[in-house]
This record gives sequence, C-alpha cells and structure tokens, in this order.
Amino acid sequence: MAPKKPAKMRITVIDILYGKCMMGMKVGDTWDVKTNLTPGGICMNAFGQILYPALRTLRYWGNQNWDEDSNVTTVACPDRHKQVIFKVERVIED
Repeated sequence: MAPKKPAKMRITVIDILYGKCMMGMKVGDTWDVKTNLTPGGICMNAFGQILYPALRTLRYWGNQNWDEDSNVTTVACPDRHKQVIFKVERVIED
C-alpha cells in the first residue's frame, strides 16, 4: 500500500490573550499550507517553536492524543504577554 500524500493544512488565529499581538496578527488571520514552504507573513517565533511541530504531525497523518478531533489541534505562541492562540487543522478534501 502506497503511503498517503502529505495533507493540506490551515493555520488560523482564533484568539489573542492579554492585548494586541506585537507582530500584527489578528483573530481570523489564516494561512493555507500546501507545500513544505513556510507560510508568508507568519511570526517566525510562533512558527518555529509551536506551529511547525503541530503542522508536521498532522500533515503526515499523525495526531495528538489529547485532541478531541484528530484533524485539529490548538497551540499557543511562546509570547506569554501577548499570547496568540492558533488552530492548526488538516484540510480533508473529498
């Protein structure tokens, strides 16, 4: 059986705690990830520390045991003063 192709992914800002993001991200900002290139305009600190591991897991058909939906996980950026909350989801196409 051939391995599955990497899944298409979507990153969405769903909340910002404690004020305004210093990198200018806003609730509703969305990035589609269809290749192994980093999405344009996303904060590199958030991407490198928390988004990349989550993307990598879901993109290659893994999941997080603690998530209710195996196609979605939620992660928070490392800035504890202006914490951006991201939803990372596997885009299932028919």
